[in-house]
Amino acid sequence: MQHRDDPLLRTDRCDRAAPAQGCLPRLWSDIERLRFIRRARELGFSLEEVQALLDLAPRPQKNCDRVQSIAEQHLSNVRTKLADLKRMEIAIATLVEQCGTGNHDQCPVVESLTGND
Repeated sequence: MQHRDDPLLRTDRCDRAAPAQGCLPRLWSDIERLRFIRRARELGFSLEEVQALLDLAPRPQKNCDRVQSIAEQHLSNVRTKLADLKRMEIAIATLVEQCGTGNHDQCPVVESLTGND
């Protein structure tokens, strides 16, 4: 997909179209918009979440509760992923530790992955 097709990067704002066509006034420069998108993506926000945040950003005081709700849900998702990663880390570390003992007929990692553990 080319950037002009990406709804987050579209440039058909009111500076190029009549306000009667339903567009919002341009409040940010393209660079500020790109910075916002890049930073939100670096923090792991989905494209849908970034779009919602962009829609709410022109009036941050009025929309702060809605922005906070999106951020809280994202934080919850990140914490869930971290807990999952921690469980995976422990499981893999245990298998790697077992490999080093040499007390096995087969590789503990392979046994675990084939369901023969």
